[in-house]
Amino acid sequence: MKQWGDRKDLLYYHIEFGNLKRENGESLPDFNKRFNHMYSKIPVEVKPTPTSAKLTYANVFHSNFCLLLRERRCATLADMQDAALEVESNIMAAEKLKSHANRRR
Repeated sequence: MKQWGDRKDLLYYHIEFGNLKRENGESLPDFNKRFNHMYSKIPVEVKPTPTSAKLTYANVFHSNFCLLLRERRCATLADMQDAALEVESNIMAAEKLKSHANRRR
């Protein structure tokens, strides 16, 4: 019974990590904390490689954001998370500029 229970727990972590999504209204820093917390809880025997963790992280976002993020070719997950903050900030700034330009017309 203990063996099957352990395997179920290992599978649980693996599945939960793969299913992580950013919740509606969740800030990117809060999501990053939740993502990192889940990643750190995964037992070594099923822990994704750092490269796999970066791909999982990037794929959480919509396709355009994911592409911008992956093009950065970040060396580490922490670098990718910093890049995500920058990309999101740039997108928000561009949307504000576009909105402002549309109001002037």
